Amino acid sequence: MASVAVAEEFMFYGILSSLAIPLSFAVYIVAWVLQLVVYFGFPYSSDNNPGWVFLFSIFPWTLLSKGVLDLADATTGTNTGITWSNRNSYCLVNPPSPDEIASTTTYWKSSCVMPLGQIFWVLFVQAIAYLFLAIYLDHTLPSSNEQQSYTWA
Repeated sequence: MASVAVAEEFMFYGILSSLAIPLSFAVYIVAWVLQLVVYFGFPYSSDNNPGWVFLFSIFPWTLLSKGVLDLADATTGTNTGITWSNRNSYCLVNPPSPDEIASTTTYWKSSCVMPLGQIFWVLFVQAIAYLFLAIYLDHTLPSSNEQQSYTWA
C-alpha cells in the first residue's frame, strides 16, 4: 500500500514538473497583459475603486509599469522630471493654482494614486515577503528525495 502512495506522489510531481514551462509562460502572458492595462491608465487613477489598485499592486510588474510611466510623463515636453525630494509629493488630488504653476517648474500630476516613493516601499516590502514565502515553501514542500526540512524544528 505504501508503494502505491509513493508511485502516485512521483506521478503527481512528474506532472507538476512537466507543467512548469507552460505555467511560467502563462504567468508571462498575464504580466504582459496587466502591464498593457496599466499603460492605458487603469487602475492607478483617483477615478477607480481602491480595491482594483490593491489587486493590481500585488503584482510587482504593474507597479514597475506605473513608475516607468510616471517617469516618462515627467520628462516629456517642458517638464523637468521628478526629483528625489519630489518622489512622494508630485501626486496631487487637486491641481495647483495657475500662479503656482507659473512660479515653479516642479512636475505634478492630478488624479494620481501612487507616487514613486510609495511604489519603492511597496516593491521593497514585496521583495521581502516573496523571499520569505520562497524560503518557507522551499523548506515545507518535499524535495525530489522526499525529505522535508523544517527550519523551526
